[in-house]
Amino acid sequence: MDWLLETQGFGLLSKGIDASFSRHNMLANNISNVNTPNFKRSDVRFSDIFSDFVEKRNIRGTVTDSRHIQIGTPDKMENLQHQEFKDDRHSSRNDGNNVDVEFEMAQLVKNSMYTQTLLTLMSGKMQKIRIAMKGA
Repeated sequence: MDWLLETQGFGLLSKGIDASFSRHNMLANNISNVNTPNFKRSDVRFSDIFSDFVEKRNIRGTVTDSRHIQIGTPDKMENLQHQEFKDDRHSSRNDGNNVDVEFEMAQLVKNSMYTQTLLTLMSGKMQKIRIAMKGA
């Protein structure tokens, strides 16, 4: 069944879900450390990486001779990874902490909607496969 996760967008959806779960944990950690002096918020970068990955996959040439030049990058699914980073922006707070609870909560809601969308898409793909397997 591993082949299934790498076809028909399952791999991309899976990577997106992994990134959104990591982002959820980061945002929750930021909120829990709102009163920790000198704490700097962390976040996850994925949408830019995902867009670059998809664009590179869409523009690819076929090499039929060893003398041909490859057009595009034949990126593999395992190369698509989210990146965690620290936000070192200066804080307006005296304790050096740069966590804004309202911002973090808004990002948490946005991330939850993103995760739910990805899970709905994954569920829809699974439902189509079930229907195809039943022959209905």
